[in-house]
Amino acid sequence: MKVFFLKTNNVCGPTRLGRTWTDTSLVSCGLKCRRMFSSDCSSFMFHKVTKLCTPGGRLSSLHPIPAVHEGELYILMSDDLNDKFSFVSFNNTTVQLFYFKTEVNYRQALEICRCFDSTLNVAKTNDKYQLFASLVKETKHDTWIGLNDIESEGHFVWVDDKQEYNTSISPSYFQGDQPDNYNNNEDCVMMRWSNLQLNDERCDKTFYFICQKP
Repeated sequence: MKVFFLKTNNVCGPTRLGRTWTDTSLVSCGLKCRRMFSSDCSSFMFHKVTKLCTPGGRLSSLHPIPAVHEGELYILMSDDLNDKFSFVSFNNTTVQLFYFKTEVNYRQALEICRCFDSTLNVAKTNDKYQLFASLVKETKHDTWIGLNDIESEGHFVWVDDKQEYNTSISPSYFQGDQPDNYNNNEDCVMMRWSNLQLNDERCDKTFYFICQKP
């Protein structure tokens, strides 16, 4: 089993899974957390002096940040990840991104990005869109983008500044029959890796996501 750890800042806290123990190392703590709680263990805290291991779930700004005795907070992933935000360039555009290759719903993606002092990826220019598309094409996974019409149906806004996206622009980033708000229940936007175009989807579906530094 491949497990990767990513140390977070102390902006957010995890849900506590209700049990703690002392462990031999950071790696052992993370591995045992995943073995015991399976995918419910998506984060953990480890104190390097006392060796206290505290398993955790999803991060949220609504949960208490790690207390001093709990140690430092880590995200636990089971896929290949860089250990930091990376600068990625396309033509004359350079952005600092972190591609999370794990599937979460839209609100979870927003919250995790917020916990890293970043936002869900936005692509307001063609260069940024093409950069985003190249990453999605490489992973071959549908991926959330920081665009939604949660607050007002049909009025899609970017998550970083609430700037409205004009769905009638030409060329549009949406695929031909989208957005369609199927069953009146599609408010969040993702990119399909098969055609690298946007589609509105149910916010409770799960996809990969990219966080972007300001």
